[in-house]
Amino acid sequence: MTNSKPLSHQTNIVRLGEPRKHPNADSLELFDVGGYQCVTKIGTFKAGDLAVYIQPDSVVPQTEPFRFIWGPYAETEKGIVSGEPFTPAVGENRRRITCKRLRKEYSEGLLMPLSDFPDNFVVQTANEGEDVSDELGITHYEGDKEGESTEGNTVGKPKRKYPHSIRGWVYFVLYRLGFKGARKNLYEELAFPAPEYDVANFKNYKNVIKDGEIVFVTEKIHGSQGRYVFRDGRMFAGSSGKWRAEDSPCVWRKALKQNPWIEEWCRANEGAILYGEVVPTQKGYTYGCQSGEVKFYVFDIRNATGEYMPKQDVLCNTLPVPLLYRGPFNREVIAKLVDGVSAIDGKTQREGVVVTVADPARWERGLGRVHLKWKSNAFLEKEGNR
Repeated sequence: MTNSKPLSHQTNIVRLGEPRKHPNADSLELFDVGGYQCVTKIGTFKAGDLAVYIQPDSVVPQTEPFRFIWGPYAETEKGIVSGEPFTPAVGENRRRITCKRLRKEYSEGLLMPLSDFPDNFVVQTANEGEDVSDELGITHYEGDKEGESTEGNTVGKPKRKYPHSIRGWVYFVLYRLGFKGARKNLYEELAFPAPEYDVANFKNYKNVIKDGEIVFVTEKIHGSQGRYVFRDGRMFAGSSGKWRAEDSPCVWRKALKQNPWIEEWCRANEGAILYGEVVPTQKGYTYGCQSGEVKFYVFDIRNATGEYMPKQDVLCNTLPVPLLYRGPFNREVIAKLVDGVSAIDGKTQREGVVVTVADPARWERGLGRVHLKWKSNAFLEKEGNR
């Protein structure tokens, strides 16, 4: 079994260390799982046990082992929940794993004994560190959209008009001369790299950034990820995984129309990709936008040669996400920035922060560029109570 998903999307088998005493409850204890803390009932686990750890922002399926989560929301007037699959259906938000305070201590995610899945052969035979999310039907929460449309017609991904290498020109000539076998190779040469964007969770890599390293700490905005690029006379706009047609009524095209600086910047920097957050698209997170208004906050730029700009250049080039701190990495200092209200409007709940190492050449094996998101437990707790 391989772990091909980002760590923040995985449900891993973990081996537990020694529990810690809960400071406010004699019947509860605390376990550390990587950078997370879980509250459990005393006696549920002991040091050395293997357990299933479900991270915050995961969505559990409506199956029997998770009935204690979705059951209270699925009961009919007669109190009966039956069928395979179980009915009535319970929405994702009610099956979402978040953070909860249990006697003033945060429980981040969910720990479950292997014995909760007695008939699941994969879980029962899995080794420490294996991802069992697919086997259990656990997915990643994508957000409760409200207001602006995130639907719309899609369009093909950006591509080059002409090859960018000698080999590509050879395939180009051969294809024009009628050699159909050159078609696949030519299309590969014309492909324009516009990778999807993801940021790993700080608590899965808590020891990667060293004390004293210079970092940028920017606000993590709760909207919908977008990307923009101008290529060969066409302006492309899209979400994290799809490109949207020019006539699409979606929020990404709406943001492009309302914020002309996006296309102006992209035309002046052809081939460079703006990555950012479009708001408002999430319920309760308007960031001061008036009715019908859409904004786009940039968090990264990939230049035409395929390199990501240093953070300081991103922050002075466009309408960037708010900078909250620049200086030596200090866990306690940054922890104080994770919670609070947005620096954009001073009212909206802050989702968290993104910590980016200032040195653009700093890479970590298995991670890549060192930039990590640190979500607010208060934000996750609020989302879980909606």
